[in-house]
Amino acid sequence: MLYDKKWDKELPVDTFKSATELKITVEEHTALQQVLQMMENGEIKDYNPYNVLSEQRGKVLSMPLAYRKYKCGTVACIGGWAAILMGKNPAGYVGMSFSPSLHNLYYGKLCDVKVKEAITALRNFLTTGKPNWAETSGSN
Repeated sequence: MLYDKKWDKELPVDTFKSATELKITVEEHTALQQVLQMMENGEIKDYNPYNVLSEQRGKVLSMPLAYRKYKCGTVACIGGWAAILMGKNPAGYVGMSFSPSLHNLYYGKLCDVKVKEAITALRNFLTTGKPNWAETSGSN
C-alpha cells in the first residue's frame, strides 16, 4: 500500500506562499507540505549507503531515485514522495509531468542529500519559491 490515511491529518499553519504564488498546482502544494511534515516527524528517513536499495527499511529519502518499492520499505526523492501522496506514478511525475517551478527543488541537488537538508530546501521552496540548496549544506 502506497498511501496511508494518517497523511490526511490537517497541516500546521505556516508562512508558506500559496500554490498560485509558487506556480504549482494546489495538489502539489498540499503534497509537498505533507512530505515536509513526514520528514520533520521522522517518518521519512535518510538513505543508508551501507545497505543495498532492497534492504532500505521503512520510508526512505534518496534524491537520485524517483521511486522504488521493496517488501521492507519504499525509497523515493522529494518529488517521488509528493507523487505517491497525490496518487500519481512517481517515475512519470518526476520524469517531467510536474510544474516547471519545481525543477530546482527536484533536480537541484541529487547526491548525498540528508533529510535535514531536504527539509531546509523544501521549507525554503514553500516560503520563498526557491529551494536554495546551497544554504542546506550546513543543515547536517
